[in-house]
Amino acid sequence: MAYNLRSRIDNELMPDDRETFGGEQSEDEGDNVSEQSEFSSKSEPSEDEDLENVTLNQRILEQREQARGRPTTTLRSKNGTKWSTKPRTRVSDRMSTEERNPGPRNGAENCKNVAEFWELLFNQELRNKIVEYTNKQIQHVCAQMMAEGKAMQTFHYETDLVEMNAFIGLLYYSGMWKASHVSIIELWAKENGNTFYHCTMPKNRFEFLASTLRFDVKENRSKNDRFSAIRELWEMFIKNCQHYYEPINTMTVDEQLLSFRGCCLFRIYIKSKPDRYGLKIITLNDAQTYYLVNGIPYLGETGHPKTESSGEFFFRKVTAPIHGRLRAIISLQVFLY
Repeated sequence: MAYNLRSRIDNELMPDDRETFGGEQSEDEGDNVSEQSEFSSKSEPSEDEDLENVTLNQRILEQREQARGRPTTTLRSKNGTKWSTKPRTRVSDRMSTEERNPGPRNGAENCKNVAEFWELLFNQELRNKIVEYTNKQIQHVCAQMMAEGKAMQTFHYETDLVEMNAFIGLLYYSGMWKASHVSIIELWAKENGNTFYHCTMPKNRFEFLASTLRFDVKENRSKNDRFSAIRELWEMFIKNCQHYYEPINTMTVDEQLLSFRGCCLFRIYIKSKPDRYGLKIITLNDAQTYYLVNGIPYLGETGHPKTESSGEFFFRKVTAPIHGRLRAIISLQVFLY
């Protein structure tokens, strides 16, 4: 390249009619000059070759700067196209650019302790439903005992909201101390038992409430719905979860196996899970705080239409509360096929 540039400069500075230092040129010298000019004209590069050489030099300089530790923000191709090494920030019309601050709302931000938050999620209306359905079952049991001529005991009477709160509190307390598999006789034992259970209610009353606890009216259950026994209260709870919390833009869809070994039509077995037996719940959660926004129980292969796969069906149903709200969803592949 250096030789080509030198030849071009010589041709521009010394035209063909220039004279030599000693006077007129000789024929031999003229022949040499003509040969040199012909060689120079033949070796003169084209514009494309110049552009390619310049681009190559720029790329070499950029590589040298990068080797010295200087960051390179732009790259050039052979045809002169510039490429940036910095990724562009993509803005999709299907995702909201509005920043949402996750946290309690609609009065939940004024709660000061766990008990106040719990009363919002398990509100009085929900607990009154439990008291109502339980009392109907107690009336049915007492009427059947009287018809059979059995003697009524002191713990055979209806319940109220205060006693139901105490009953739920005992369940929480036993779960906190990992006593869910401990016999009731041991928990209420006078010598080695816990006085907390004695002070709350007698053992016979606790057993009677546990046997008559109901979440619906059995006569009103739908034969086609396996979750009918608790669906009304479940939907009330999920509604409260959505009402008192504002999630962020990014949500997650996943499944959870709740340990359960009782009698249930939709209890499943998963070998890879620690508990193996339980109830599978498909959940929609906040990606940052893991707060439950929506949940759907897996009721088996009968719970979705045959026109779509089970993963697609549960994904569509569990994300229904955020449809049209411009939120991103992260999920497993099983919900996409």
